[in-house]
Amino acid sequence: MFRCPCGCGDMISLPMQPPHNPRWRLSLSAAGRATLSPSVWRNKGCMSHFWIRDGRVYWTRDTGTEPWLARPDRYSKRA
Repeated sequence: MFRCPCGCGDMISLPMQPPHNPRWRLSLSAAGRATLSPSVWRNKGCMSHFWIRDGRVYWTRDTGTEPWLARPDRYSKRA
């Protein structure tokens, strides 16, 4: 678990176990900095969309937009 990097204060918990879809993978550099894959796109709250690479947060252009509006070909709105 970690706090959303946008500053909203929400905690983010991502499944990393094989039966989950999607599931995230965490790797550490030799310096101990995290890389997380795939990207994180929150579907509630702040709608942040970002990558974590080598301990840094990289924001996507569609951050703050609902996934189902930005990518209707891939996401559907949850009830």
